[in-house]
Amino acid sequence: MIGFVSAISASLAVIILITVSSLLGYVNSILPKKGIKKIDETHYQYIMGNVFVGQEPLNQLTLLISEIEEKNDVVLMSNRPVCNFGFNRSEREMIEIATFNFLKIKKYYGDQVNVLRIHTEEYEAGFNYCYLDVYFSKNL
Repeated sequence: MIGFVSAISASLAVIILITVSSLLGYVNSILPKKGIKKIDETHYQYIMGNVFVGQEPLNQLTLLISEIEEKNDVVLMSNRPVCNFGFNRSEREMIEIATFNFLKIKKYYGDQVNVLRIHTEEYEAGFNYCYLDVYFSKNL
């Protein structure tokens, strides 16, 4: 009798373990990946861990921009805050967050960098997030 109960308990524990690991894998697949992503030679996307731009992500972005400029012989032309909506956040909420990010970037860079108007897009394939489009121009 004790062996039968132990076998059922062990089987239930394995089923729970498989279910939890599958759930974690699914959640991980719909989370946005952080970091910089190259679109083409003069266009990059910087995906932050948070929807709001903060001091630390802007410091990291500045270092990445310097590295890209040095490596690819390009010059920073402009930034654009972009947010997507549709899966877990509404369009209005993401417009407000993108506006906040615009003001934060404008304050951080001042007149050194051209900050383009905000942009929002629909995205229903995973959790909604914000990123910065970074545009470069070829150094002549």
